[in-house]
Amino acid sequence: MRKRVVVTSRIVAGVIGVAVAGATIAASALLPLPTLQGAPQSVTVTPEPAAKQLICPGAVLQLGDSGGQNASDATPIGQPVLSIAATSGGFDTTSLRQQDAAPDSAGAATLVTAPATSEAGVGIAGAQYQSVDRGDYRGLAAAACAQPSSDVWLVGGSTAVGRTTLLTLANPGAVDSTVAVELFSSDGVVEASGLTGIIVPARAQRVVSLAGFGPGLTSLALHVTSRGGPVTANLQEAIVRGIEPSGVDVIGATTAPNTRSVIPGVVVLEAEEVAGRLGEDAFDDLGAVLRVFVPGDAAAQVTVRVIPEGDALTGASFDLVLDPGVVTDVPVEGLVDGSYSVVVDSSVPVVAAIRVSTVAANRVGSVPAGASDVAWFAAASALSDAAYVTIASGPGASLHLVNPGDAAATVDVGGVSVLVPAAASVAVAVTEGDSVSISGANGLYASVSLQAPGSLASYLVTSAASSEQPVTLYRG
Repeated sequence: MRKRVVVTSRIVAGVIGVAVAGATIAASALLPLPTLQGAPQSVTVTPEPAAKQLICPGAVLQLGDSGGQNASDATPIGQPVLSIAATSGGFDTTSLRQQDAAPDSAGAATLVTAPATSEAGVGIAGAQYQSVDRGDYRGLAAAACAQPSSDVWLVGGSTAVGRTTLLTLANPGAVDSTVAVELFSSDGVVEASGLTGIIVPARAQRVVSLAGFGPGLTSLALHVTSRGGPVTANLQEAIVRGIEPSGVDVIGATTAPNTRSVIPGVVVLEAEEVAGRLGEDAFDDLGAVLRVFVPGDAAAQVTVRVIPEGDALTGASFDLVLDPGVVTDVPVEGLVDGSYSVVVDSSVPVVAAIRVSTVAANRVGSVPAGASDVAWFAAASALSDAAYVTIASGPGASLHLVNPGDAAATVDVGGVSVLVPAAASVAVAVTEGDSVSISGANGLYASVSLQAPGSLASYLVTSAASSEQPVTLYRG
């Protein structure tokens, strides 16, 4: 605490002339007053390096077993293919216990732990890929292995007829976490008991069916918060149109409410085939939509820019006014095959994601002509200078970089220099299963997409976790 002591002059009564007294007072006013000042005490502390943790969300899930029994249990369908790498040193993997799964089932969420180190620039990254074709489940699902957080936003999914959306919660810590879920739809907040006080045991995964809290909801957004320890949260959507399985996806976190949402690498695939099936029964939600949730009480004045990758594609821009407190789906029409990035600028903070479907034009392997899949593309966080990403071992992988700024950026991607012009988006060829270091990407946004006939998936790229920095502590 800074202390200040002021010493004042006293005028002693006596036989002193008025003029002399006045001069004395004037002189004392002009002289600097003595002060006593002490420098604040402080100490600089460097935190002990902590182990780095990621959680891979695990296999696509179905409610009930293959015989239709145990409907309250989540049964994994097969197992995803994991790709994990570290820039230096090794890592350990541990399967989390499945609290809501059938006994002895495989395909659980995986905890990845890299040892604590003070070495700068050490990163770890992971991703998973799964191709599913069993019963009512068919499609391609991919996800990044994510860092735990106490505050997660998710945009995507539906509980309408033929749509199943599950929320998975994974706790990597040594103590239980208590999770609260705020669920929003096109009608506003969903009031339902059981959305707060969800206990996620230590080193375990919970599965929550959202249909039990809000059946028949076509448009969903969620806010997940935790106490006791951070968690990872993902959505899994599975679609059946009539009797036809029509896609699965694992939906990762989008950014927290922001006045700018950037969605990189939105892939449009087999657009003509999609348009050809839009008129069929139960296929009315096959078209591309931008989903936006506006928290708070103020309407959002929104400008949407669609930025194409490559000169052969045409972009678009349009303005919207969106109501507060509700989830709104905005059709995005007229996009031809190719990749795009979408920038949403808003007068108030919003959360956003884009849903895209694809339809196979011809039979390829086990995928029949007309087979469809769904993919959700979330809004990304801006990268700092460096990032480290693992490319999932799936088909047609691309790394997408978008630069919404006013100046071009030159980015190093695995030793290759890539120019990303201002207000532009580019795709970089990558090899499935590889891990790539990215530098010089400050202010840019990135994602990875996977694609094949009738199959589509995506996940975001995040900055490498920063090393522990010294902290100065002051004593009062």
